[in-house]
Amino acid sequence: MPRYLLYLKRYYTGNVAETLNNLFFDEFAPLREEGLNTLKLEFGRFYRSFGRISCSIRYGLES
Repeated sequence: MPRYLLYLKRYYTGNVAETLNNLFFDEFAPLREEGLNTLKLEFGRFYRSFGRISCSIRYGLES
């Protein structure tokens, strides 16, 4: 079972964006490293390239 499902009950606030922020993006979020760990697992030594692409897409959509 993915860890985030275990945390969902405790961190769900009714607001999806706030819940995601609390789980993944806050300074002490329990799943803060989950994205990086998944990239490393899936792409091995190429994970940095895919991480940069992901960041570019994310920040490109915000502007």
